[in-house]
Amino acid sequence: MYKDLVALVHDGHLMGDAEKRAKGEQCYRGDYCLNISELTNQTNFTEVREYRGYAPLTHEERTLFGQRNWNWSNSILIRFGFITRAYNEYVEQLLNVLTEDHFPDVICINSTFWDISRWEEVRPSKDKNGFNYYPTFQRKVEQLCKFIHGKEMDAIHRGILLQPCLKIWRTSMPIAAETKGGVLEGTGENNSAMYREDIARCNLNLIPIMNENNWDVLDANFWFRNCQNEFRENDGIHWTAHAHRWLTNIFLSHLAEAWGLGWPTYPKRDPSSKTFKGVNLSELFTIESEMDKLNELKAPDDIVAAERVDAFQ
Repeated sequence: MYKDLVALVHDGHLMGDAEKRAKGEQCYRGDYCLNISELTNQTNFTEVREYRGYAPLTHEERTLFGQRNWNWSNSILIRFGFITRAYNEYVEQLLNVLTEDHFPDVICINSTFWDISRWEEVRPSKDKNGFNYYPTFQRKVEQLCKFIHGKEMDAIHRGILLQPCLKIWRTSMPIAAETKGGVLEGTGENNSAMYREDIARCNLNLIPIMNENNWDVLDANFWFRNCQNEFRENDGIHWTAHAHRWLTNIFLSHLAEAWGLGWPTYPKRDPSSKTFKGVNLSELFTIESEMDKLNELKAPDDIVAAERVDAFQ
């Protein structure tokens, strides 16, 4: 979801296939790779990225940008960390570093798929009805909620957070009964169907934990349950660019409702006006044309990993 959120904020264009497949690129739509491990599909892979501020649109904003006086802090800061389980020492270290200078207004986390499929010590148990559930995973999620609550209270006490942040658990999207591509490597060819059901049950079992800890739940599994054939990729796990944009819109709509702004409405423009939201239409058309040209450029075949920052060494 991070990549499409950045794409929407930066220029509004959907992700291209090369952008979706790229992993560990130094820069994506104006963001920066702050830290990355060796490129791998294993549980030790980590990646940290940051996007500061949307692209300046108005004449005043572009002038300030040209003078190096454009202040991103009045727009948006998006930070992303790739994790393979809900809570461990690395997650704790990651959250400590990413919240030290700016504690976020919104925290959105999802980790179910990797938690239950790639960690050997996370084994399913049977509930009273004979269905799988993952007590170790649920305990990790509870630990995560308590840790973030402690960080949040400390940020409020230090004055870097004026009010409690909006905390969201985004449930995992459904996978196909048959998957390919190595993501479930080593788990057995017939386990995709099992994990498909287990992911849905894990999503359901986490709701009481989230309610108890005052977290919101964004149920992506629910929203995408009826459009899997149309918008999921052939590997049975990943989703198309249009699905990512839909998920981003659902996420932003959730924020708008939670903050009391109401549901988003389709923007309307006065036909007699030559501006849209304070931006001259000719400037918007010029920006759109420029971005179309940039999107025609192919991504490099070789993805160069960024060097680690000192904080993560």
